[in-house]
Amino acid sequence: MPVFLFRPHGQRQKEVMERLRSAELSYAPAGMTDSPEVPPGMQAMNESVLLGHGQMCFERARAALMAWQTHRLKWLSLQADGPPRVGQTVLLGAYLGPLTWLFGCRVVAVTDSPVAYAYTYGTLPGHPECGEERFRLELHPDQRLTFSLRAYSRPAGPLIRVVQPLATLAQRAGSKAYLQNMRRSTRSSGP
Repeated sequence: MPVFLFRPHGQRQKEVMERLRSAELSYAPAGMTDSPEVPPGMQAMNESVLLGHGQMCFERARAALMAWQTHRLKWLSLQADGPPRVGQTVLLGAYLGPLTWLFGCRVVAVTDSPVAYAYTYGTLPGHPECGEERFRLELHPDQRLTFSLRAYSRPAGPLIRVVQPLATLAQRAGSKAYLQNMRRSTRSSGP
């Protein structure tokens, strides 16, 4: 069930986070964004951007992604107890004027290697969508560093289905902002 709060709302956020920690994912199966095949009934979103070149750029981008820099937006907040790790629950807040819509996700996968860093999170009950999103950095053999997003999702309920065009616009705006935040995070790392 969606949770709308008037700001400020610190204690209520803690209560919502506690409830979400024991919630099950609102979709199945976890890990679906690892497959190029879009699950039946889901919409796909794939975006990618070149961030720069070289190991130093990769390390800078990796640090930004581990610090959830993607989610630092004027209209969105994210609460997490440290860098992404499997099983971790995160609380997102979308600001709608004086209201905040709280919803959660759970980290279902993390990849950490010398040439790739990624995490995937899946939606929990109360999220406007059902599905998951993967955030991935990859340092290619030619030293190009790319950041990509892949999401498979569907509306979580009848109300979201009615406003699906607006929900899709919001998802695309969020994705663009995530890409821009990662570009900013690596801008001064040089070639």
